[in-house]
Amino acid sequence: MRKDRYSVAFVADNNYIEHFCVALQSLLINNKDLAFDIYLLNEGLTEINRKSVEKIIEKFDVHFYNKIVEEKVFSNLHKSLKFKHITIHTYFRLFIPNLIDAERVLYLDSDLVVTGSVQELFEIDFEDNYILAVSDRNGLLKNSIHESIEVLGMLQDAKYFNAGVMVINMEKWCANKIAEKVIEFVENNPQIKFADQDGLNAIINGQWKELEDKYNIQHNLAILSEKAEISNNLINEIKNKCIIHFTYIYKPWSIRCVNPFSEEYYKYLKTTPYTYYHKYISFKLLQKAQKNQLLLYLYRVLKRILLKFSF
Repeated sequence: MRKDRYSVAFVADNNYIEHFCVALQSLLINNKDLAFDIYLLNEGLTEINRKSVEKIIEKFDVHFYNKIVEEKVFSNLHKSLKFKHITIHTYFRLFIPNLIDAERVLYLDSDLVVTGSVQELFEIDFEDNYILAVSDRNGLLKNSIHESIEVLGMLQDAKYFNAGVMVINMEKWCANKIAEKVIEFVENNPQIKFADQDGLNAIINGQWKELEDKYNIQHNLAILSEKAEISNNLINEIKNKCIIHFTYIYKPWSIRCVNPFSEEYYKYLKTTPYTYYHKYISFKLLQKAQKNQLLLYLYRVLKRILLKFSF
């Protein structure tokens, strides 16, 4: 009997490959019974990075496809990048349906870890929607989501999704030229805040099916979970979490990261070819240093010393 293969796409350049490998490793470890076609959209990998990816997938049922995308295609969109952690590579995901032959593709950002089975994401009915996604949880701390909906010209009852985890209805996306429409929208509206995520929400305009939060536990939800300032339903979503998404500007590898699930990143980092023990030691010190200025100073001094011996 032929085994089903599931298509999953990522975007990462050579500067972000370490984090992609963490996301990939976490996906494979927690879905050992599934067969995957993994696609990485990038501008070309170095030999050492290519070998690192090969080392990760060698023990799993994985076919790996390195898909080259040229950044110059998006040269008119640089004005839309308002945050340092959002680069022009974010637009690469728009062309997933043009580069991959599949009925549906699970797109995952590279700043996340998978902690459970993703099989259900390949079985949920699209019901004629463009994508399956999770609501953006930025609005849990402020009213920015409602402001975005108005600025983007979306229907008042439309919800705004986070584009870091999407299951794409490939046929419908291509038939309605979503990529082209998003690029045109962004070119005409360079003042938008969240690049292609804003563009996708403006064009899809509510025609997406909402997934449970467990498939995209975002930064604000993680932070509020520590303060018990969320509903019991959301607390259960966190308990049953499947994907932790480090959406804030400060990632687990940043000294200023306060995400309570940061240790999950290092848990999988240690199992990749990019495991640097000094990073994990630094992270553990940082957890204590955040509440103690002296420890914070010592952490920074030690980090400078350790970095001299990094490899």
